[in-house]
Amino acid sequence: MNHGRIPGAVAPVLLLVAMGLPLFGQEDDLDARLERISKDYQARIAEIRSAYEARITGLESEIRDLRDDVGRLAEEAHHELESGIDALVHEGHDHDHHGHDHAAGRGGARAPAIGVVGDFVFAGSTGDGGFDSYDRWILRGVEIDFAGEVDQGLEYYVAVFFTEEEVELEEAYGVASDLLPLDLRLKFGRFNVDHGRTSPLHEHELPFVDKPGVIQEFLGGTLRGTGVELHRVTEIGRGAQLRWSLGFLNSPDGDAHAIAGPLALEDHHGDDHEDLPGRRDLGNFAYTARLATRIELGGDDLIEIGGSLLWAPERRTLFEDLGGTTDFVRDLEKLVVSLDLTYQAIDAGDGSGFVLQGEFLFDRRESGDPADGGVLTDDSFGFHVWGEYHLDRELSLGVAFDWFEVPVEGGSSWDIGAWVTWNMSANNRLRLEARWYDDHVVGDDFLVVMLQWTTLLGSHTHQSTW
Repeated sequence: MNHGRIPGAVAPVLLLVAMGLPLFGQEDDLDARLERISKDYQARIAEIRSAYEARITGLESEIRDLRDDVGRLAEEAHHELESGIDALVHEGHDHDHHGHDHAAGRGGARAPAIGVVGDFVFAGSTGDGGFDSYDRWILRGVEIDFAGEVDQGLEYYVAVFFTEEEVELEEAYGVASDLLPLDLRLKFGRFNVDHGRTSPLHEHELPFVDKPGVIQEFLGGTLRGTGVELHRVTEIGRGAQLRWSLGFLNSPDGDAHAIAGPLALEDHHGDDHEDLPGRRDLGNFAYTARLATRIELGGDDLIEIGGSLLWAPERRTLFEDLGGTTDFVRDLEKLVVSLDLTYQAIDAGDGSGFVLQGEFLFDRRESGDPADGGVLTDDSFGFHVWGEYHLDRELSLGVAFDWFEVPVEGGSSWDIGAWVTWNMSANNRLRLEARWYDDHVVGDDFLVVMLQWTTLLGSHTHQSTW
């Protein structure tokens, strides 16, 4: 036996074990290094993320501060601009060319908004005997409007109308909105009476050239008076409103600047009240009322329904007998009841759509009999309907029909018309209208063709009429 030597099969195994011991130590050291590197990397990532988030927060705060500064500066600039404009406007109105100050004692009233409206018409007709009425140019009139605010809650409006022959104060009234409780508005002065949908409109506001014949015959065109009106608008549901008014006037007057119809190119002023004898009592005043509702049907559709009343119990009138030698006075009743209906569907986006409207009127009037000084009572009916289709905001086409019984004289008259309106701009409008008349009073039927040019300068607004 050889006890001092390692067997040959064991020697390689021992050699491999001796060589592997250092390798196991190196592997443990590598894992530790990798773990340290990972922890260091994660710490640096967290540090970078924290610094980045802090920077973002700071930038957002700076942006908010900049926005606040820009908004504040813009608001200050806006107020400074408004103040500068007001100062320039007031400087022009508050001082004359000698530098005298006229603003003292005005209570802070601002300069009025001023508008000028011109209405120019060429009218041609197939009727006979119209040399002075048709086949010529007609300057129907120039209206100058003044509107403004005396104090908060007290507004004023003045309309002066110029024709080729005369000057007329059409309207001059104030509206107090804070004087009475319950949201009541008080209108006082001389104004177009709140009766129906068509009568209160100025001629240049009409969708056609003239007031309908029934409006001219029963109300004298525009029903106008001097006195007071009380108004109130109430919300009665979602998309629904109720409006009412009550009026107390000296007397109802008619005012018309008609190119065609019963009052065509006649003296458009109302009744002459000069030299009327006696003392005025409550029966000599006129009383008016209107009740109307507006209902939104959804989208751009709405419907309006209204009723109006005019009652003059004892309208004092001066007559002459048949011989023209003796004057006599009568207090005569006048009553007009009107019902109106409007349906409108106009797209708010492009202005396309249509409007349909109709008014039915009942007229009761007393008249003096020159033969014996007695009183005659006559009841008359009439109506007008019209529709207009708007292709867009600029162009529209319309048709209308009008029929009424002629008070006192008897018989009836009617007319039918069609028109095209071109809104050339916000301040210029051109309208071509053709209307056929069957006139019982003149005993003739004839065609009238009118070309109307209406232009506006400055600011212009009128009362609501629904």
